[in-house]
Amino acid sequence: MMIEQMMKFGGEFSVAGVKKTRGHEGSGFECVVLRNGKKIGEAADYGDGGAVMFRIKDDADYQELLRVATEKYPDQKYERDCTFVSTMVNYYESIKRMKTTAKTKLMCLDPENIDQDENGIQQSYTVFKMLDTPENRKLISDKYPTYIFLNDAINEAVLPTAKGLK
Repeated sequence: MMIEQMMKFGGEFSVAGVKKTRGHEGSGFECVVLRNGKKIGEAADYGDGGAVMFRIKDDADYQELLRVATEKYPDQKYERDCTFVSTMVNYYESIKRMKTTAKTKLMCLDPENIDQDENGIQQSYTVFKMLDTPENRKLISDKYPTYIFLNDAINEAVLPTAKGLK
């Protein structure tokens, strides 16, 4: 399902402590880069039109990140590592937003919708302006029998942090 796919995208790599920034060329970010839940360094996109800057302590960790990025984006000639980390940041931010929305709204995935990103992860979902209650789930199920409720998966998703998991 969508949430699990986003969480598993980076394999042994993930990001945490994401801070959005603005540069003269647009938006950017700063984040901690994790491998198997342990901090290996930082990455930053300063929104200046340049590549993502990496500060990774151990070159072996960076080389493995680059290998995984190359597996994910084999047709991309340059900056695979930048694309890989930027995608993890985007997924992290998406899940964070969905967690906030799921507190007050019912969220569903339409399995018949084929709108996917370049990684095969479904991009769109439906938000109903109603609390997640059994009664409201029944209302939605009666009207849209194929919809899959996302609230449980969203609430169970544990985002990595620089100091552990939250």
